[in-house]
Amino acid sequence: MDHPLGRFGVATFGSQCSHMSKSQSYVYINRTQRCSLLCHESAVFTASERRLAEVWMTTWSVPCFLSTLFTIVSFLIDSSRYNAFNYF
Repeated sequence: MDHPLGRFGVATFGSQCSHMSKSQSYVYINRTQRCSLLCHESAVFTASERRLAEVWMTTWSVPCFLSTLFTIVSFLIDSSRYNAFNYF
């Protein structure tokens, strides 16, 4: 397995991470002497956990977007109601 970090002596591949599940998804970092999950790998969470996180974030992003949109629109409609800018 060729990885850019291996060329600089920062990381190595081999038996150092064999104790990890899906050890081929990990790289041994020489500086910290620990195994680190490769960026493109997803060995930590299952597909259902990733889907749950996606649904959770989408569910909460919609009300956040709508409340922000309401605030901006109400300010643009009648900005004289917001006197905070008069104090500066």
